[in-house]
Amino acid sequence: MRNVDYKRARRFEVDLSALRNILEIDAERMVARVEPLVSMAQITKATCPMNLSLAVAPELDDLTVGGLINGYGISGSSHVYGLFSDTVVSMEVVLADGQVVRATMDNEHSDLFYGMPWSQGTIGLLVSAEIRLVRVKEYMRLTYTPVRGTLKEIAEAYADSLFLPAKVPDFVEGMVYSSSEGVMMTGVYASEQEARRTKGSGRIINRVGWWFKPWFYQHAETALERGEFVEYIPTREYYHRHTRSLYWEGKLIIPFGDQLWFRLLLGWLMPPKISLLKITQGEAIRNYYHDRHVIQETCCCPFTGSATRWSLLTVSWRSTQCGCARIACSSSP
Repeated sequence: MRNVDYKRARRFEVDLSALRNILEIDAERMVARVEPLVSMAQITKATCPMNLSLAVAPELDDLTVGGLINGYGISGSSHVYGLFSDTVVSMEVVLADGQVVRATMDNEHSDLFYGMPWSQGTIGLLVSAEIRLVRVKEYMRLTYTPVRGTLKEIAEAYADSLFLPAKVPDFVEGMVYSSSEGVMMTGVYASEQEARRTKGSGRIINRVGWWFKPWFYQHAETALERGEFVEYIPTREYYHRHTRSLYWEGKLIIPFGDQLWFRLLLGWLMPPKISLLKITQGEAIRNYYHDRHVIQETCCCPFTGSATRWSLLTVSWRSTQCGCARIACSSSP
């Protein structure tokens, strides 16, 4: 939980707390018009029953549209669609003089459109955005492939999974558990009929969103012992597979949170609300997190293992997640 003192060093505060509504889902234009505090959980709850989804759907429930645009967002589909901001069609922004403008990539405010991503809210106040939708199916067919070797070989295995001969996967994710072991996961959308036909074939339907289920990163780690396997996961549950454990941070916040007894009795309480933890934590606990917890995000070429090696060796690590983004032009032409 990072230090948020920088947010208090402001001259005045603008309350955007009411801007948390989905304004429109346009299945013809394939866009969703939403306000900045709309969360990923809200959007997927509204779109998945329509077999629609954001092109890039970051995994945690509470991530908001405003944060993902003003900061940056990535998901397992970013090797196809780019960063979250690359899927934005238009933005409605309040400027410093109070003027409200609509910015697109090719109108008179295109410089604002290209400048808002990564700006951390320093350019203007985002009040709504139109975001690209794609058609999806009811399930994700997920293949877990264990990888062993040097970090370079693990990184190469991840890069290879992006370009499978039969089909470029809809989703790709890698989890590195040690300097010599990792699990690569490739996902392809599947219909409900296909998923139901798997009964008796050794493949299962895994409802990873149920409160008592093992945390996803620990479930994926079992591939190191089991070998490669395939399972079908309901699409919305797959999108939010890391929510209950906050990736692997949940183990550091609640050390016994992954135990079976806790998952059965209290798993429905997960994840802890980070905003609540920040409000209630004392100075000593805050300093402990600052000193002991590191979440390091780096952008690098997927064909090199040097960045993975650096991230593992420079901090006392729990595990590393690999994600890939097709980087689009981020400056005004």
